[in-house]
Amino acid sequence: MGLLLPEAKVWNLEGELLTTLQHQKQINYADFSHAGDLIVTASNDNTAKLWNLEGELLATLHHQNWVITAEFSPDGNTIVTASDDKTAALWNLEGEQLLILKGHQDAVNSAQFSPDGNAIVTASLDDNTARLWNRQGQLQTTLWHSSAVLKANFSPDGETIVTAAEDGNARVWSLKGELLATLTHDELVNSASFSPDGNAIVTASNDGSAKVWPFPSLSELIQQTCDRVGNYLKNSPNVTESDRRLCDRVAKPQGP
Repeated sequence: MGLLLPEAKVWNLEGELLTTLQHQKQINYADFSHAGDLIVTASNDNTAKLWNLEGELLATLHHQNWVITAEFSPDGNTIVTASDDKTAALWNLEGEQLLILKGHQDAVNSAQFSPDGNAIVTASLDDNTARLWNRQGQLQTTLWHSSAVLKANFSPDGETIVTAAEDGNARVWSLKGELLATLTHDELVNSASFSPDGNAIVTASNDGSAKVWPFPSLSELIQQTCDRVGNYLKNSPNVTESDRRLCDRVAKPQGP
């Protein structure tokens, strides 16, 4: 086997090499800014690096251990990094650390901004969680699996999160941490992501399959849940008056 070079390469659509970006150790991830004028790379040399399209190094972002992923915010002004040092961090384009997300008990193997840029979801290995944070770095919700969480992604509308885990499941959650759906494979699920319109989820697994699952909108999910528990909410003596009104806002219109 040939020597693995710590390089990322930038190509045009005709397959012509435009530039080569180099680290000291293997590169785990590379991401374009939304404007397409910047690139960030993440490496086992404990850094992420910011480059322009000519391959000029603009900034170096330092962690205490491997940097596993690095992604831009939707507005392109901030980078979030995920590291084997159990943290994720936010950086500006000058390479200054803005804040650090601490709380995971093991490597953070993915970190992603919400579509509006106001939240971040992180996923970790041996602590079996994904975690939702606000832009100020405050923990909002913890999402649990029974084994390592490999990936977490927002829906296009930012209202739900899908997680992929070694327990053979992808799970869909509300931003409050309510489990909305479980998508099951026979072996670990490596990744799960929404379609651009949010109406489907694709999962990829070590069982040798990728599966596409139809997925209703959050309002449709709430309606389905209320359809199932509506009678209980209305009739159970153990339900408070405020709880009885939970489904009023999604009640189906009555016919003539």
